[in-house]
Amino acid sequence: MVQNSFRKPKAVMLSHFTSIIISSKSYKRGIMLFFHTCKKQVVRQFYLRNQKAFMAVENSYQPAVLFSEEKREEYLLVLETFMLQKRPYLTTCYTIQEMTEDTGIPIFHLSHLINSQFNMNFQNFINLKRVEYIKLRFQEEEWKQLSLEGIALKAGFTSRTTFFRAFIRNTGMAPSSYICMTHSQSN
Repeated sequence: MVQNSFRKPKAVMLSHFTSIIISSKSYKRGIMLFFHTCKKQVVRQFYLRNQKAFMAVENSYQPAVLFSEEKREEYLLVLETFMLQKRPYLTTCYTIQEMTEDTGIPIFHLSHLINSQFNMNFQNFINLKRVEYIKLRFQEEEWKQLSLEGIALKAGFTSRTTFFRAFIRNTGMAPSSYICMTHSQSN
């Protein structure tokens, strides 16, 4: 015996199908539209019926633990020391592979460490360090004479656009606005 709940959607689909065929210029297009509509309805119904299962899977995600807490602390110390002493971010096009070779931290661990500790990817981490470096140097006489492009190049950025995006992302304001603000505060 066919349940009543299945009859209604079939009737609605059939009337929808006939309206598509009548409104389309060709039967072939009407049939294609009908099957596309059917597919959307089936996917929608499947999602609605299994919504609780989808939500359970989404909520059960736990990030992987790649290394112990002691190893994480060791990697952080190595990374912070390396960043302070060598300033690799001043090198244009510095890559995660180069940092792996320089620090001895495996690439997968280094990527995971930066992602989990700083909530950003490697390139955004390098750009953050460049912006912090620039913010420290704005007060120096040599840097006051530089254009924004010159500042960007000295800090390791390859383009003005990348510099502006990174600066705004990390400070919330454009470099020129930041310079004006720091000069007015120092006077």
